[in-house]
Amino acid sequence: MPLIHPTIADMVELQENSHPLRILFVANDPPGHAVFRYRCENIAEVLRLQGHTAEVVYVGQPRVIVDHDVVVLHRICANAEGKRLAAAARFCGAALVYSTDDLVFDEFSLRGDARIPQRWADFAPLHRQMLCMADAVIVSTDFLKAAAETVAPDKKAFVIRNFLSPELLRLSAEARDSILPVSSG
Repeated sequence: MPLIHPTIADMVELQENSHPLRILFVANDPPGHAVFRYRCENIAEVLRLQGHTAEVVYVGQPRVIVDHDVVVLHRICANAEGKRLAAAARFCGAALVYSTDDLVFDEFSLRGDARIPQRWADFAPLHRQMLCMADAVIVSTDFLKAAAETVAPDKKAFVIRNFLSPELLRLSAEARDSILPVSSG
């Protein structure tokens, strides 16, 4: 099973990390979306296997309760809803972590490419603002880590690459086994 290094506890440098953490992931993409799975559900599942409590919610859900040690905002920008989530995290004393798997915080890389919706570039300054508000940053690649550190050099940025969850590994093995010929001998 893949391990996440460093752990969320190490990222936010909690003073008392000998106890299991309560971690809330708030995703910008709805359940069933690949980003929801790879950047929130899979990481949460491994954290649960490591003894932590990890909850994953969609930003569009009504009544998201923020009462955790760590709040991870994946692709949540500093619009009114994002600021409310960040304020709720701060109010309950949670460490705030900004998470992204794309350059959503860099408007210059998003402008001028016909394949990229204009609204992504329009929201980039709000993503950059949330990144700067956070205590730490999680990204999916070394390139994004360098970009985040350029925008916010005072933030600790960590790479957690996309990986398959134990459930997907099991399903993959079952699919492979179902199509492989059975040897007779």
